Amino acid sequence: MKPRISSLLLLCCVLLIPVTYAFTASANQPGDDKKAVTRWEHLALPHDRADLGGGLGKQINRLGNEGWELICVMPVAKEGTTEKSIYYFKRRK
Repeated sequence: MKPRISSLLLLCCVLLIPVTYAFTASANQPGDDKKAVTRWEHLALPHDRADLGGGLGKQINRLGNEGWELICVMPVAKEGTTEKSIYYFKRRK
């Protein structure tokens, strides 16, 4: 099951790149004298599996209210068991 989940997460991240490019490209309209470069800041939020009642949803909602967008979740496994996940976010600078 782990390879299937990893493949699904990788596919989600790979599909996110063209979507991000499309939004960035639409901000750069033809005819602009200067090409606007979108600058991003990134955040990695580790979350232990043992900490299921630790308010992860509240943290994610708080980050969303601050303009952060969840772009990917990567599990961290040890000996075939997911011990924690890392949630990756981005927002415009």
